[in-house]
Amino acid sequence: MNLRTPDLYYRSRLRTCSAPDSRLQTQDWPYRYGLQTPDSRLSTPDSRLQTQDWSYRYGLQTPDSGLIFWKFTLLWFLISCLAATPVAAEDKPSRFELTPFAGYQFGGDFELESSGNDLELDEAQSFGLIFNMDIDEEKQYEFYYSRQETELDNKGLFLNEPVLDIDVEYFHVGGTLMFAGDNVRPYVVGTIGLSRFDPQGSGFDSETFLSFSFGGGAKFFADKRIGLRLEGRFFSTLIDSDTEIFCRSGVDKSFCAVSVDGDLLFQWQAMAGLAFRF
Repeated sequence: MNLRTPDLYYRSRLRTCSAPDSRLQTQDWPYRYGLQTPDSRLSTPDSRLQTQDWSYRYGLQTPDSGLIFWKFTLLWFLISCLAATPVAAEDKPSRFELTPFAGYQFGGDFELESSGNDLELDEAQSFGLIFNMDIDEEKQYEFYYSRQETELDNKGLFLNEPVLDIDVEYFHVGGTLMFAGDNVRPYVVGTIGLSRFDPQGSGFDSETFLSFSFGGGAKFFADKRIGLRLEGRFFSTLIDSDTEIFCRSGVDKSFCAVSVDGDLLFQWQAMAGLAFRF
């Protein structure tokens, strides 16, 4: 026999319907304090953020963070290797110096034995290479080469036409003495070697003589490895007096273009070049 009255029956039904989700009435503290909704899968884009992994919880890891992690690991490794590489090579003092240069060379007379007139070398550009090796902070060995393409002209009273196209080359060794300075190093230089006079396209033989040079200049170094070299140099070539030069052998007889009477041939050179130290 049902002793409940209709009124009591309807009251119990109202109490039951007043709770939309019984899970909110539990003692689970995430529900109590609003940290979790009835369906957490709908409230968060990635359920991993609800795990106990701190990297996910604080946003330090993403679905592609594994690849990013290995990229940063590789980058750190490369930086560590570079940092561990010795830098002594940069601080190692350089001992050698190489200077390609261009200049202007003038002077040079051959005195003719027969007429007393002169054959002069025309002024012309020159180029070459200088190699230096340090002995100490002030002295250097020097190996010098230069080449000038010019003409040998008759400078008589009525004739002024080229006699020969000729190349003048110097092969010298010597030394350089530098003065104190930081970025600017004045110096003097002296060398000795061979002078070669080579007629072009005429069939005449080239001539080689003993020569020496003396000069001075300055080196300007804005960097430890590269600088500017400015120099003036004087050359003197020893030529045997009463000698025939630039000869050509023929079928019947030999022919020499020049018979010289003087003993010395002088030339001057002004040049500029880039000095590379290594």
